[in-house]
Amino acid sequence: MSSMAAFMLLTVFPANAQRTSVQATVQPTEIIIGEQALINLKVMTPKDRTIHFPVYEKEIIPGIEVIAMLPPDTTIENNVMTLNFKYVVTSFDSTLYHVPSMPVYDGTDTIFSNSFGLKVDSPVLSDSTLAYLELINKGETDSIDFEQLQLRDIKPVRKAPFVLTDYLWLLWIVLGIMLIIALIGVIIYLVFKKKEKGYFFNPPLKCYLRIYVHLKSWTGLRPRRYGSRGGVRRSFTVS
Repeated sequence: MSSMAAFMLLTVFPANAQRTSVQATVQPTEIIIGEQALINLKVMTPKDRTIHFPVYEKEIIPGIEVIAMLPPDTTIENNVMTLNFKYVVTSFDSTLYHVPSMPVYDGTDTIFSNSFGLKVDSPVLSDSTLAYLELINKGETDSIDFEQLQLRDIKPVRKAPFVLTDYLWLLWIVLGIMLIIALIGVIIYLVFKKKEKGYFFNPPLKCYLRIYVHLKSWTGLRPRRYGSRGGVRRSFTVS
């Protein structure tokens, strides 16, 4: 069989010696392109057996694609174990498919199922759709209108899950705006401070010393002493 990659292992316990039987069925037996069908692989075996089911990566046969493999159903009655393993399949080519068999492995023995068929039909197109297709074939329209073709998605469009990293760019935009606002605020503050006090920042000590020396050079400046708890202070008064 094509695309057979591995085998699902179903393990059961103690031992008996009866034959294992396999039956394959498909429902429905006829689908339209893109629709789904369910293949059921039914195995009846003594409850002690270890059964390996085929696991298909892509196709059972060319043209019949496997969409999903469902968990097996297991029932045991009168020491007989019944296993049902289901495959959800579809096809995109209209034809009658014949599946000769599906293998099941019972220990070292390989047991094949019965053959079965799956018919895939093309969708029935309305007169308006056929007329629109004729316009496309003649080149009288340069676009494809899926509404006029009456084509629908096989499955509904799934919404992508929320991922925080997809929205990090919004965080960077907010941080950038906040930084710009902060810079504008600092610039406005410095401008007003410049207009009010004549400088952006507090002048250094050297500036005060230069002012003192300049004032001391004035002729009308005389020192004056007065006492305080910390000692003698000096100040200058203009006479």
